[in-house]
Amino acid sequence: MIYHLIYNPVCRSKSHSYHVVDELIDHAIKKGIKIIVHETKYKKHATEITRELTTNVATEIKIISFGGDGTLHEVLNGIVDFEKTIIAILPLGSGNDFARYWGIDLNAKPIVMFDQIITQYEAKKIDYLLINDSLRVINSVNLGMSASVIKFMEKIKHFKPRLKYLIATFCKCIFYKNFNYRISFDKKPFVEILSPSITFCNGPYFGCGMLIAPGAEADDGIIKTSIIHKFNRLATLKILMRLKKNKIWLEKCYQAIDSKEADVIFAKNDVQADGQLFYDCDHLNIKIISKKLRMLLPKKKN
Repeated sequence: MIYHLIYNPVCRSKSHSYHVVDELIDHAIKKGIKIIVHETKYKKHATEITRELTTNVATEIKIISFGGDGTLHEVLNGIVDFEKTIIAILPLGSGNDFARYWGIDLNAKPIVMFDQIITQYEAKKIDYLLINDSLRVINSVNLGMSASVIKFMEKIKHFKPRLKYLIATFCKCIFYKNFNYRISFDKKPFVEILSPSITFCNGPYFGCGMLIAPGAEADDGIIKTSIIHKFNRLATLKILMRLKKNKIWLEKCYQAIDSKEADVIFAKNDVQADGQLFYDCDHLNIKIISKKLRMLLPKKKN
């Protein structure tokens, strides 16, 4: 049995992640399993590696994404032959929101996670989002505040990821802007929305474990759009506490909409997808691609 490990060396401290890879290789050899390690060197390298591995595939190929949501995002965007490719997650990134949704124990040792992948997980066909007929997204796409938060997080050092996200969100909320959006669901007429943040979700979590889309399922063929409508600035702390306690759905400014497709038009602004920023967009078409991606996942979600 052969597994291809696409490994992001900066998902944790470099020395630690190198040590983990060495341990995994030694452990796999003892079990009679071969691991071929592909170390990423630059942004979107995981996409290039996956594209090469999954082109003209003769037999099924198993790829383990070693990193966070960003690494998994790049791997997804490199798949050429979906029928012969199966992906697993070894979540050692900072966010790991998609792995969290599936109930993967983020505190387990990497060797334990690897053993679970090869002995306990089962192959499932799940959904992903397709943006403007080109970009594949595994977890979520956000317009507005979240992209600004991610930018700000890069400036904050020496805090754990979830705390960094809360600090950055609080700072951005104080000076937040509402944006004008024109949005249509399932080809219905466009409506005007004034909002600091809109998130199109395949999975329910973002921001290192915050429940932004209660009820979102990555295998139901539905996009769950979470809209934060304009709110009183004095309510900022209360809304942040709702997010922290995974109860944002209790706020009056929160709205969830289910659809299979969405179109949104807005003034040029930053957008984030699976924690990755991209720029100079003024229109997004979001479609759900149902049960095309094959993944090795726990038999039951927590």
